[in-house]
Amino acid sequence: MNNTMKLEIVSPSGVIYEGEATMVILPGKEGELGVLAGHSSLLALLQSGTIEISYQDGKKDLVAIDWGYAKINPQSISILVNGAVYIAGSDSSELKASITKAKDLLTSISSDKATLVSTMSKIDKIKY
Repeated sequence: MNNTMKLEIVSPSGVIYEGEATMVILPGKEGELGVLAGHSSLLALLQSGTIEISYQDGKKDLVAIDWGYAKINPQSISILVNGAVYIAGSDSSELKASITKAKDLLTSISSDKATLVSTMSKIDKIKY
């Protein structure tokens, strides 16, 4: 059985991420939702937070989102979001800039302080 799935994250400005992942953790409206290949099909409402993407080599990436929807199938996840920031960079200054953008996005829309603190904690653990 293939342990990867196709992941696509799209916002009104275009494709934010497209690739293969071994696990994806989504900020669901009712709490975090972990998805592995072979997951049952469902639609999920997403709240502000981070999407955590895990790869076969053990590395992880984060994408900060304001809100959206996820369509989950056994071998793919399609995520439509209103706004998103892929937290990445080829050097420390680019990474710092993307972290700042992600924090600004989340701070501007989140009214739930507990969720905001939890999300900021995940972002602050990123090393640059």
